[in-house]
Amino acid sequence: MNLSTFKKYFFSAISYLLNKRIILFINVISHYSISNAQESSTLFFMHTLPQSNLTNPAVQIPCNVFVGMPLLSSIHFNYANSYFSYNDVIVPTANDSLNINAGQFNTKPGTRQDISIELHISLLNFGFLYKQYYFNFNLSDKIDAGVVYPTNWGRLILGGNSAFVGQNLNLGNAGVYATYYREWAFGISKIINESLTLGAKVKLLFGKGNVTTSRFDLNLYTANPVYYLAASSDATINASPLILNLAPNGSINSIDIPNRNDPLALILNNKNKGLAFDFGTIYKYSDKITLSGSILDLGFIRWKYFPVEVNNRNTLNYRGVTNYLSIRSYESVKQMIDSLQTVFTFRSSNAPYTTFLSPKLYVGGTYELFNFLNAGLLSRSILYHGKFQSSITASLNSWYKKYLALSISWSYMNNTINNIGGGLSMRTPNFGFYMISDNVYGALKYKSARLINVRFGFNFLFGCASCIRKEEKSAIGKGCAIYRDSESKKQRFILWKKKMKKND
Repeated sequence: MNLSTFKKYFFSAISYLLNKRIILFINVISHYSISNAQESSTLFFMHTLPQSNLTNPAVQIPCNVFVGMPLLSSIHFNYANSYFSYNDVIVPTANDSLNINAGQFNTKPGTRQDISIELHISLLNFGFLYKQYYFNFNLSDKIDAGVVYPTNWGRLILGGNSAFVGQNLNLGNAGVYATYYREWAFGISKIINESLTLGAKVKLLFGKGNVTTSRFDLNLYTANPVYYLAASSDATINASPLILNLAPNGSINSIDIPNRNDPLALILNNKNKGLAFDFGTIYKYSDKITLSGSILDLGFIRWKYFPVEVNNRNTLNYRGVTNYLSIRSYESVKQMIDSLQTVFTFRSSNAPYTTFLSPKLYVGGTYELFNFLNAGLLSRSILYHGKFQSSITASLNSWYKKYLALSISWSYMNNTINNIGGGLSMRTPNFGFYMISDNVYGALKYKSARLINVRFGFNFLFGCASCIRKEEKSAIGKGCAIYRDSESKKQRFILWKKKMKKND
């Protein structure tokens, strides 16, 4: 089967299925993934910001009290594509038309890649210092969505099946993941001694909507001649809230979402409960070196509100089209479509199910270059639905008193090296604004980027007048975060000047 013929019948089949009930199920998945569809690495060492506590619960703010502006204290958006950018697959031609670069999908054959989207909005956020303790609370809505897929899908769709004659092509290990949940996070950080600070959070989770592919196996064998195909599928998809009605033959009669006309019922739903934990530490190894680490999102959500589990396990043997140009080709296409329909039959149940968050591990350290500047190195790892991802970030972090903090970062992530990030924090004595991105270039040149990442927000801050106890002439503990060492050195310099004057 040549490429043009394969595409013709492939898209004919897709077009036909669009008019069938099966596509309704796909539309529901798309609804969750698109309309609902990493915490910033640059943020990790910006300890003057209250929001850096989101990436390391050991961080203490340099102010007695902070209150995030409701709905606007932290808005985080992240798009990541591990395999391609727009310009990698869509290429212009000499006559200003656009072509698909099918060769991109041959660069890493047999691998699994992913596309993910995050949108996190903090609804309410505040924290305060009490002696050696820092207490904080964060109420936020989080939407995490993504697709994990084998590159063989692109090779098959764009290149046809003629390259796989006599081979068993694995098209499985794919999945769709989309979750919308509300998080109530209660955190505490304590200064253990002059070198060590520990922090932890407990997070109550309330799931609002979910689609999860817990298993998806699909194999395709191409015999000779190439239009003889044998396929087998084994898939399980869970969703909540969803009402699914199957016909006796396993086809889908109807799909509905409970209270679809009442969005408030979805937003206020608290029947899908979960629990998660964060842990963090900051260790001052020496006067110059500070080590930090955290583990985030160790948790789960139990889905009990209108849950559905759909199973599909079938085989398909297709003998192909024998005469492409004859009028009988229509009957051949219809035969292929009818065969495909037998594959898309389902079994379902309404048993509750459990999904797990994607745990993240941060390990890094800073080296003080000057009392206003340090260099940082950070490793970030995440287990994303069975696929291990990692990144490395190097940064320079600077601050000026209490009013300005800057960070410049470079990251290797999503198999790319052109991720230049930056962070800016500015404030008056009681009001602050910040903006952070792990890839400023991606925001400006989005067609060439595999990562688009931005976080911004507004805070009210109180009790930040000084990091020095006047009666002791010494720096307060780790509650002063990054200011501690610079303030202490400044104070020692002032005392030295006074001593020199007395000697004169």
